Amino acid sequence: MSNAERRRYKRYDVNDMSGQIMYSVDARVLNMSIDGMAVETNHMVNVDRKYQIKLSNGVDTVELMGIVVWSNLVRTERLPTGDVVPVFKAGIKFENLLTDKAKKLLEFIDKNRILKLEHRLHGRFRIDSKTAKIGYPHDYQIKKISLSGMLIESDTMLDPGLELEFTLKINRNKQIKTRGRVINIKKEDDRNTYSMGIEFIKMSDKDKAILSDYLSRNHG
Repeated sequence: MSNAERRRYKRYDVNDMSGQIMYSVDARVLNMSIDGMAVETNHMVNVDRKYQIKLSNGVDTVELMGIVVWSNLVRTERLPTGDVVPVFKAGIKFENLLTDKAKKLLEFIDKNRILKLEHRLHGRFRIDSKTAKIGYPHDYQIKKISLSGMLIESDTMLDPGLELEFTLKINRNKQIKTRGRVINIKKEDDRNTYSMGIEFIKMSDKDKAILSDYLSRNHG
């Protein structure tokens, strides 16, 4: 979206709108059972927090919910860029594993397992999973908004250029979704929050009409 196009839309100051983003990080699965799994990731995951987990081998995909029961910093590693990053190891216990999901998970493990680990980890397998993503929703407050983007405030820092799916809560019973790109970010000095400019890059005509109607009715 060009600067000229963005300027066509009026920008509104708001204090009654909020939203959520599902921010996922990559993880390497160390081992897995029907009860849970151990992973390594370059991002810290928080104990006692629920995460959405997506497992994939390029063909099969399984989506689950789990809670982190332990997490430790185990080492650092140097990237090809020369940057040194932390490596965390964490244990995740699966939650609300319904019958159909349990079946899919067992099939996934059976198809991708490499070898069974020692007896003390009975029932736990190493698997050949190409990708694993772990994410949880982050809340944000909308400070300014137009039909082309918004200024949000959150305690989660997002990298400029990152594209994510944003959910905007219009009111208690209505919400819309849009794909957005982080344009800029500023650390607020007086509190542990970040102000971020978000450009909308994909919003359905229906959701755009809902947002336009809401802004004209409540902030026009």
